[in-house]
Amino acid sequence: MPVLQTRYNGCMEPEQPKKPPFAFARQMAIALELPFTLAGPILLGGLGGALADRWLGTAPFLMLGLGMAGLFAGVREVSRRMKRLEGNAGGKPKP
Repeated sequence: MPVLQTRYNGCMEPEQPKKPPFAFARQMAIALELPFTLAGPILLGGLGGALADRWLGTAPFLMLGLGMAGLFAGVREVSRRMKRLEGNAGGKPKP
């Protein structure tokens, strides 16, 4: 009987994985969050650099430098989040 059961189970179509109940809401939240994740560090770096430039009299070098550092940090964070989501497509996001 075990041989027959194994053959029968092999003929059945595999079950499709079920989506989490709030998958659409989670995707929308991520889609709305990512632009701010990218723009926030750029704005903070640029504003911090502008204030430091005004204080030290080095305009526009610190603003450009810290703005570029903010761009790098924002792209890195978005990339990290996307990799985390791709690795865990079916379940809860990892911390």
